[in-house]
Amino acid sequence: FETSLSSLNQQTGDYVASRQHAQNAVDLLSKAPGDELTTVWARIRLADAMIRLDDFDAAENVLLRALADDEVLLGPRHPDLAQAILPLAFVHKNLGRYEAAQAEYQRAIDLLETAYGQDHVWLGSSLSGLADVYATQGKYLPALPLLERALGIFDEHQADYSDKSGVTGLLGSVYLGLGRSEKARQYLEETLRLRTQMFGPTHPSTAYAHNALGNLERSAGNLGAAREHYLRALDIWEERLGKDSPQLTLALSNLG
Repeated sequence: FETSLSSLNQQTGDYVASRQHAQNAVDLLSKAPGDELTTVWARIRLADAMIRLDDFDAAENVLLRALADDEVLLGPRHPDLAQAILPLAFVHKNLGRYEAAQAEYQRAIDLLETAYGQDHVWLGSSLSGLADVYATQGKYLPALPLLERALGIFDEHQADYSDKSGVTGLLGSVYLGLGRSEKARQYLEETLRLRTQMFGPTHPSTAYAHNALGNLERSAGNLGAAREHYLRALDIWEERLGKDSPQLTLALSNLG
């Protein structure tokens, strides 16, 4: 029940409540005998809520425990390990531990390709994650083919908008980094459309799409349009995540 509440809160953008319900689920499952894999999944859910609040150090500790338990229960080559490896790689990327993140994304890719072949839907997240590690370091050219492959996988499987919007958002940022502003605009506007359709106009994920479009407009010298997107992102994050959220620092720095 607590895990279901956590999922519901996450979908609506209430990440603080999502974290609390996920923690309650872990505490309850840890005290009672039962399915150990369910406890692992609850830990992954808790880490996901922590990630959305930018609490990466706490998320790392939870995910390392989940992955260790998963490896004991399933073995080191089971494809379901990717459920813990992928968020752990994301955490390491955000902590600036790029070599660790790259190795973890590659491990997930290897596990999934071995088990399911070249076009399994989970591969899309692994490929886009690896591309994100490259892009964060300014290595845009090696990121592009990974993102194009990920987008093809999501389109083939008709994955939900949240999966696809992550790839289109990264493609927009990569093309912006390469100085190809029209291609960047195409993908960033698509990202805003997908996230608005999937989550609604006031969801924190939609705010990230506004922030990215603000970066695009600023790079093009359209400071008025950039400010509109940054203000929209600021309003959403302040309303949904509170005045102390790290996202507000990002928005305020962009506004100068």
